[in-house]
Amino acid sequence: MPKIRIKNQPMDSSKEFLKNWYQKRNIQDSYIQEAFNLDRPSILKNLQNAPQYKMVPSIGKEDGSGKVTGRYDPKLNKILITPDAPAHVKTHELTHFANIKSGAGDYMRTIHKDIVKNEVLPKSELQGVYKNKYEYFSNPDEVHSRIMVLREKAGFKPDEFVTPERLKAFFNTYKGDNDNINDLLNISKGEEGILNMLNYMAKNKTKNSNLS
Repeated sequence: MPKIRIKNQPMDSSKEFLKNWYQKRNIQDSYIQEAFNLDRPSILKNLQNAPQYKMVPSIGKEDGSGKVTGRYDPKLNKILITPDAPAHVKTHELTHFANIKSGAGDYMRTIHKDIVKNEVLPKSELQGVYKNKYEYFSNPDEVHSRIMVLREKAGFKPDEFVTPERLKAFFNTYKGDNDNINDLLNISKGEEGILNMLNYMAKNKTKNSNLS
């Protein structure tokens, strides 16, 4: 078996995707826009100083929600990635870093908590790992990271209001090959729930500025 090469590399594509999203995000709801405006500088500053990722043979033990293939390590200030990690793990973990490090994202995190509460199924309606690890999968930060992965995979734009038709067109061609998106499908209230999270967790030029 070949020896795994340990190396550090910049998070270029994920960093640029998230930087573009946060720079161009424009929320019509004045209350949410104000909250986002308070968070935006610290989030962008974090992305400007995004950590490198370090490829490692493994990351701890399975926690019941599946094999751990990525994790932000604050002590090393690096994002650990395993050789078999899907590409979207970088975006997922970098979203955590951008919003959590140094308290960034605190205002929007409160709003995301309410949105997730509205759009994620209650524990009593879930089964298997999603019920056993409900606190993990329903954590607003985890849901937000998965939503960012979906946006990247689907090619949604920062100034785009995602319509039901647009989302359905994506799922009509979706091959079920992204665990983050599969998690959203399993824990949310169907495509409508995902649509609301897409538009309200980081909405832009929307036709409806009310949370539901």
